[in-house]
Amino acid sequence: MKILLNSLKNGLRDLYHELTYYIKSNLKVLGFILLISNPYVTLIYGYSLIVRRNWEIRFGGELLIPIIMFIASYLLSTLANTYNKGSSVPVPARRFTEVIDDNDIVINQDDIQEIILYLNEVENYLERKGKL
Repeated sequence: MKILLNSLKNGLRDLYHELTYYIKSNLKVLGFILLISNPYVTLIYGYSLIVRRNWEIRFGGELLIPIIMFIASYLLSTLANTYNKGSSVPVPARRFTEVIDDNDIVINQDDIQEIILYLNEVENYLERKGKL
């Protein structure tokens, strides 16, 4: 029974990590889908208000929906850029190199793994832009 519970716990943890990775990777796409669906959501919301109020036409609530959706889309795009999955050049959290004297450049050995990951993000960005 303990083995079953452990495997279930591990499976749920793996599912959580997969979902968060997928969402982080596709934040820009989610923001774009939000922008495209904006007119349809507004239309459905406005139509449901008219039907609920016995076909009396009132304005107000449906004017707030596009503003909220545009702000949410902008926030998703900004969040995608912070995860280096957006349309801007990936920015590292800190500087990896140190210049000593005029021509000597030093890299900390502990940062090599992070430098490789950053180089991969830059290559992915350039590949998405068609420059690589």
